[in-house]
Amino acid sequence: MADLRRAWIAITGDELLHGDLIDANGPYLAALLNRCGIEVTRFVGVGDDLCALVSLIRDSMGKTELLVMTGGLGSTADDLTRPAAAAALGLNLAVDDEAHRQVEAFWQSLDRDPAGQVFPEASLPQGATLIPNPKGLAPGFVCEHEDWRMVAFPGVPAELQEMAPRYFEPLADSARRMWQAEVMVSGISESATAEILGDLLDRGREPLIGIAAKEGFLRLTLRARGLGAADKIAVDVAEIESRFAEKVVSAVGHSQVEIISKALRDRGWTLALAESLTGGLLGHQLTEIPGSSEFLIAALVTYADRAKTQVLGVSAALIAEHGVVSQPVAEAMAQGARRTQACDWGLATTGIAGPGGALPGQAVGTAWVAVADPMGRVYGECRVHPGTRSQVKDRVAVHAFDLMRRVLLNLEA
Repeated sequence: MADLRRAWIAITGDELLHGDLIDANGPYLAALLNRCGIEVTRFVGVGDDLCALVSLIRDSMGKTELLVMTGGLGSTADDLTRPAAAAALGLNLAVDDEAHRQVEAFWQSLDRDPAGQVFPEASLPQGATLIPNPKGLAPGFVCEHEDWRMVAFPGVPAELQEMAPRYFEPLADSARRMWQAEVMVSGISESATAEILGDLLDRGREPLIGIAAKEGFLRLTLRARGLGAADKIAVDVAEIESRFAEKVVSAVGHSQVEIISKALRDRGWTLALAESLTGGLLGHQLTEIPGSSEFLIAALVTYADRAKTQVLGVSAALIAEHGVVSQPVAEAMAQGARRTQACDWGLATTGIAGPGGALPGQAVGTAWVAVADPMGRVYGECRVHPGTRSQVKDRVAVHAFDLMRRVLLNLEA
């Protein structure tokens, strides 16, 4: 049996090569394999071409211990993974009785009568081992030859993500597995982050730390392999938390929205939103959290000045004096949301999303966010967020939740 130390990942399908779909399976598999102690050394994209697939499979033999393929396991003419594997290994395709039973059961679960039908999905290279598919139609399979193994999964991400862990996690090698942690920081540039990290970024050390922008944050990824790696990562995470203090959003993989939602639920607090620039984005993100009805009372999209006045009670004179993109108006919006909805907290956004609308002294991307707390205190903060209209909206949403997170932290300290 192959000692699985190195792997190639092959993503198949013309739709991926033509740009019709964005691959989600490759990154998922790479993370899973590394967690299991298998180093990914090559990614390959291959179209629905039998000769190309056969060539890839044969090329991987002797160059890696493991080839993981996704896609091409359906019943149409462009589903070629099974015949390609058989041809590469000099095998015939044959109906696998267990695969046939599983495919038949799938159709029966949809109240279809599959009696007497021929199922291409049930034909596997002779001697292949079946991988059950509990979420879909096409089973996966495994072929082995001397010190080499090929594992094939369907290309549907939900099916792959159900099947792959069940197959690979029992094979995990604790002495080689990759351990990983992620720390999210906010409100700081990448260069400033690198300066603060200093010696922790040395490329020869372990854990290895990388910096990448993600959804308005900076993501610090820590990776180390083998025994004792988890302890090394824990030491570095603690050091990062010490160096960055309140700029650390999460060191356990939780989003700002999750952190805020938990804090509100734990304290029995309620929240109302007053959104202008973000146009309902804050409300959308909060309502993606199960149980958000326990704390979210209202998400008010007060886009026009008239709505800010009529719905939130913001003074028209205040808007006229300071402009709608200003600290007084943002704070009045947060207070108005809290007051009119009888909530503990109010959170508001106002700004210039672009591409037009810049004002003297206020560039596109200028945004004020504000939080009103249960004691009636209000906190406003301004930042200029570069990007397209949708990017500005996304970044202002991050900014708004970040301000509220920091206010919550200070209140609970």
